[in-house]
Amino acid sequence: MVVAVVFWAAIYWGTKLPHSVDWAMMMGRPAIRLGLIACACYTWWRQRWAIVIALVVVCGAGSGLAAWSTPRIDTGPCSGSATLITDPVYQHGGADVVLRLDGVRYRATATGLAGRRLMTRLSGQRLQVVATCRNITTRSASYERPRHVVGAMTVTSASENFAEGSVLIYSANRLRDTLSRGSRTLNESDRRLFLGLVIGDDRSQPRSMVTDFRASGLSHLTAVSGQNVSYLLAVAGVFLARRKPPMRLALTLTLLGWFVVLTRAEPSVLRAVMMAAAYSVTFMWGITAAPRRVLPCAVVALLLIDPMLARSVGFALSVGATAGLTWWAAPLTRLVGPSIVSRTLSTTMAAQLGTAPIALMVFHRFPVISMIANPLAVPIAGMVMLAGIPCALLSAFVPDALATLIMLPLAIAVRAVWWIAHLSSLQGPTGTANFIGWLVVGLIVVARMFYVAKRRSDMAG
Repeated sequence: MVVAVVFWAAIYWGTKLPHSVDWAMMMGRPAIRLGLIACACYTWWRQRWAIVIALVVVCGAGSGLAAWSTPRIDTGPCSGSATLITDPVYQHGGADVVLRLDGVRYRATATGLAGRRLMTRLSGQRLQVVATCRNITTRSASYERPRHVVGAMTVTSASENFAEGSVLIYSANRLRDTLSRGSRTLNESDRRLFLGLVIGDDRSQPRSMVTDFRASGLSHLTAVSGQNVSYLLAVAGVFLARRKPPMRLALTLTLLGWFVVLTRAEPSVLRAVMMAAAYSVTFMWGITAAPRRVLPCAVVALLLIDPMLARSVGFALSVGATAGLTWWAAPLTRLVGPSIVSRTLSTTMAAQLGTAPIALMVFHRFPVISMIANPLAVPIAGMVMLAGIPCALLSAFVPDALATLIMLPLAIAVRAVWWIAHLSSLQGPTGTANFIGWLVVGLIVVARMFYVAKRRSDMAG
């Protein structure tokens, strides 16, 4: 884990180096970067820790600087075949979307007919655009650059005809359309939350809903991650169990790749899928991989593929929560107790501890009410995640009356999750009261720790 943290920190530091640092730019080239990592692995095997750290720092700094260096773009009129990188979002009376044109990503906005046409498209599809291109502002660079966006675009014309993209993209988009159609009997707000819980589509959630989930510490539920991947593999395992190991591994990795496309390659999804892929590979070899080893390897692999993840808040929160669960869930469970409620509380606390530094630095909030909201909402949300896709797929092809009946339990569950978030946001303490709440939680854990230690001492005596 130390190597992963050092590599991450070195990449982040590299993004702040001046572009005139030639050695770092050279070390950021893919071939040299892989060579440095190979050398680091060899020296790690030989237990030359100082050399390992030095190679990791050099590789990380070069990767960060090379990734952060802004390519030159042509400003002014631009046109051509553009690919949608994200799903369009309706903002300020028009469409807001990330487009890739001539290999460069732009934050594109469009109103009027062009905006309406873009709003009907999905990620991965291609269409002809006529636009005006310009550089992004310095103020927006910290938000846009981690998403590989280097320019801004005002679209004046978008073609009505479009291309679907690859079979993988086409199938993922068709499933998203089908799930949306299957949830048509839910009211609009519940429908948006349902899609967020199932596939992470939170584009059109009401502002009040977003605020409630953030204030209650439940915003992670609408960010697809390990729980969704676990449910996916559990369902797929029923159909893959009788396959031979090589075929089962190939189908599992293909399914994971398709799920990344379906959920739009969110950072939390990438982390979960990379870990699941590592588990699948080691399982085929007959090796039981420990989470404490898989998580750092997944982090390093993802940062090698995309160094910009070092600047992603979503990726940091996902890794932090997983690290908390990996290192602290079991010890806290032993302290709090073996009951179901105790395990749920200890798991919640472990995940919260892992995300605390990022939440405080970035959002300046760390709601203690999440210790109550998560144990209440997570099991209900888990039921929605598990049953949501099959029920919505079935509802998409039946009459509205039957679809309403099929989706009724999910509608109740989705509404319950929102009400938990809403009531928690209203009742949750803030400011000094929130700090005192966490202090009380800490004192309870410490008291429990001394109680368990004393009990073990008495039993040993």
